[in-house]
Amino acid sequence: MKLRVVDWVDYDDDYPDSDLGWAARNAVIDEIRAHGYSFSGWAHQEGYRCTPLLNDGTVCRYSQRGWGDVMAEANGDMGEMDYAMFAFMTDRSLETRPDDSPEYDGDFESDLNETFEIATSADIFESARNEHKVKLENYDDLRYIYKGDSLILTSGGESAKYLVKDVSRTRDASVKDEDKFVLNIALSPLK
Repeated sequence: MKLRVVDWVDYDDDYPDSDLGWAARNAVIDEIRAHGYSFSGWAHQEGYRCTPLLNDGTVCRYSQRGWGDVMAEANGDMGEMDYAMFAFMTDRSLETRPDDSPEYDGDFESDLNETFEIATSADIFESARNEHKVKLENYDDLRYIYKGDSLILTSGGESAKYLVKDVSRTRDASVKDEDKFVLNIALSPLK
């Protein structure tokens, strides 16, 4: 998904909620990192212009704990309870919030789908071919992938193109004391 944050609005403003999953979350995280924002889940819900507006015209509304999780990840804190550092009201003087720049007045975008291509192992390539799903341990190049995007997998001189049906990210439980995640992608073959 070709997503980006174009503005910050109030939590209760009349915009539809985003349903763009991890792609939207990663767009918000990248915006937080780019501008050094740091504010609580309380500020996200109750503060002036602390809710991200995406270029498709939707907003990303989170619970206080949910926003705390987004903010924690944006700051590199990936432990299971790290969200608590950002979830609840803090001293306003310690926060960095979006400024009062003029509100976005551009057109919202559609047709945000994109095509991703990655080289994989033979096992992952066959899993996609036979089971129409893949599990990837490193997904840095796929941070913005979501439903409706296309994924081209290559392995051993072969390539196959798929439509992304669903994407989820889960913590890898097989690795103890490490914040490692896997990306699970459901696919539909394309010709």
